[in-house]
Amino acid sequence: MRRFGELDERERGKNKIRRFFDIILSLVVIDLLCCLFYARYIIYTERVTYIPQAKAGVILMGDFNDVKTDVGKQTQRRLNYAMDLYRSGYMEYILCVGGSRPKLNLRGSEMMRRYLIENGVPENVVFNDKASFDTFTNWKEAERIITESNWDSVFVISSPFHIYRARKIIAQHAPENMILYFLSFDYSTIDPKATLVELIGRIHYEWASFAIQCLPPRLYQRVIKFLRHQ
Repeated sequence: MRRFGELDERERGKNKIRRFFDIILSLVVIDLLCCLFYARYIIYTERVTYIPQAKAGVILMGDFNDVKTDVGKQTQRRLNYAMDLYRSGYMEYILCVGGSRPKLNLRGSEMMRRYLIENGVPENVVFNDKASFDTFTNWKEAERIITESNWDSVFVISSPFHIYRARKIIAQHAPENMILYFLSFDYSTIDPKATLVELIGRIHYEWASFAIQCLPPRLYQRVIKFLRHQ
């Protein structure tokens, strides 16, 4: 009887482990399905069907490379898309914003400017800010430079997932007399190519950003300044 009891206990333990892994697998499947539907919605919503003319383009920084010595792939895509727009004659000037990490002695916007110049964009048409570190401050600094430069129309350039969130933030703070166009690149044609793992990571990053933005303003500032090494 004791032996049968021991076997029953082992079987119950195995069943608990199976149930645990079944729950984990179910959550992973649900998460992947949510990512799929969200990606389809965003890419459809933010697809660019018409590009007008604008005085300048504002590129919002995405990331650094792994060792933080240069811009990362997400930022490269935004920069490459902006260069295509510039070379096609859609805009005259380019403004790079974001990536200020004073505690790490990093200026992402300066790296962005250097990338553009090294890839053939004339130095006199590329500008950058020095203080912004999130989408809110990106736009605050961009608006200041846009106003000082008397640019009457501007492209806001980013990835499809980020531009969806950035549009909501910028639209609340932009002056009524400023003409804004929100443009995002096409993942199917942009260089460098994005992997599926990278896209899933990007979606989760945006979900986390939406969640952080729901925090009370003071708490949000404390969290974002800690995360961005201010």
